[in-house]
Amino acid sequence: GGRVTLRHQEGMPVEPPKEATEPFEVGKLVSKHTGRCLDWGDVIVTQSKCNATVKEHRWGQSPRPRRLMTSDFRCLDTSGKFPHVWQCNGGAAKQRWGFDDKTGHIVLDSSSTGQRRLASAHVEETCLACDDAGITTEPCDPAAPSQQWEFRGFEAGATGPSKVDPLAYLAPTIPGWKAGHVVNDHTQRCLDWGATIASTVPCDSLRGQQIWMYSEHKRVLQSRNLTCLDSSGKYIHVWKCHDDKQTQQWDFATDTGLIYQATVDGFRCLEANSTALFVETCNPGKKMQRWRLGSIFPSSQAVSSKDKVVVMAVTG
Repeated sequence: GGRVTLRHQEGMPVEPPKEATEPFEVGKLVSKHTGRCLDWGDVIVTQSKCNATVKEHRWGQSPRPRRLMTSDFRCLDTSGKFPHVWQCNGGAAKQRWGFDDKTGHIVLDSSSTGQRRLASAHVEETCLACDDAGITTEPCDPAAPSQQWEFRGFEAGATGPSKVDPLAYLAPTIPGWKAGHVVNDHTQRCLDWGATIASTVPCDSLRGQQIWMYSEHKRVLQSRNLTCLDSSGKYIHVWKCHDDKQTQQWDFATDTGLIYQATVDGFRCLEANSTALFVETCNPGKKMQRWRLGSIFPSSQAVSSKDKVVVMAVTG
C-alpha cells in the first residue's frame, strides 16, 4: 500500500547509538509557608491543595541549563506581570528558574548563560514567593517563610524529587509513537517547526519546537502542538493533521535514516542544506537526506542505580 523498502547501503550507520541522558528531577513544589502546591493549570501560576493525581502539580527540572517545566514543554516564566508558564525557549532570560536544594529557594538564575549551579547565597537574586496573596516574585530573603519550598516526588514518604529520563517526562506515552529531536546528518541541525514553516536550526534541547513525535502506524511526524509535517505548497511546513492527506504521510526508515513519501513522480525524501528544507529524489548515500530521531539532552557518563532512573528508549 504505497510503502517501499529503501535498501541500506554498506558503510552507512544502521542505527544511531542510544544515549544516556542526565535525568530530570520530577515532583511537586510545595510551599513550606502555606503547605500548598505550585499549580500551572491556568497558565498563570497559582497554589492549590496538593493532590498526587493532578498533573498540573507535576514539575520537571532540567539539569543544564536549569528550567522548571511542565510535561507539555512549557517553562516557568516571569517575563510578564504574573509568574506563568510559556513555551520553553532555551535563550529566554526570564525562564531560568531552578530549585536550590541547599536553601529551599526557587530562584531566577541571572548569570549570562543560565547554566551555573545555583549558589547557596542568593545575593541580589529574585526568588519565587507563596503567601495568601498568591504567587509572586521578590528579592531573595533567607528569613522569608514565603520563599521556602520543598521539591519532592509523589511517592509516599518521598523527601526529594524523583529522577526520570527527560523524554519519559516530556513525551506522551502513546503506544507505537517515538519522540525526540530529528537531527540532520549533514548539517547536524534539528528539524524545527517554528511558527509554521519548518526548517533546520541549531539544536536546542529546551526548545519545544524541536520535539517531534513519529507514528509508524499513522506515518506522520507530529509537532508538540499537534500539527503535522506537510510538503504541500511552496515550503515544507506544519499544518492541521489530516489522516488522508498524502503530503503529510511520511515513512521514517531507521536503517537508512531517510524520511520519505510517495508522490505522483515516485518517492521523494526530506532533504536539508544550510538554508532550506525540501523534498528530492531519494538517495540513501546523500547525507543531506539522512536523519536520526533521538535525544539531544545533555549526556550523562554515569547515572547511579540508586537514582532510580526510568529510561524510555526513543532512538531507532
